[in-house]
Amino acid sequence: MTPRVPKIIRQRAHGLLRHWPDDYHLELMTTDMPDHFAKQLEPLTKMMMQYRQEQKEEQNDKTI
Repeated sequence: MTPRVPKIIRQRAHGLLRHWPDDYHLELMTTDMPDHFAKQLEPLTKMMMQYRQEQKEEQNDKTI
């Protein structure tokens, strides 16, 4: 609780944050729609995401 923030402000912030996607859904969006988000990503971030995806695919291939 934040004692010096008016109640109406806290209620409004709570209402807005209820609809904010959590980490799971944000990760799901970036993996399902990489081309859409790739336009806004820095090149290094994009490269790291591709590397992680390749690592996951390699692990999946090893288990099969």
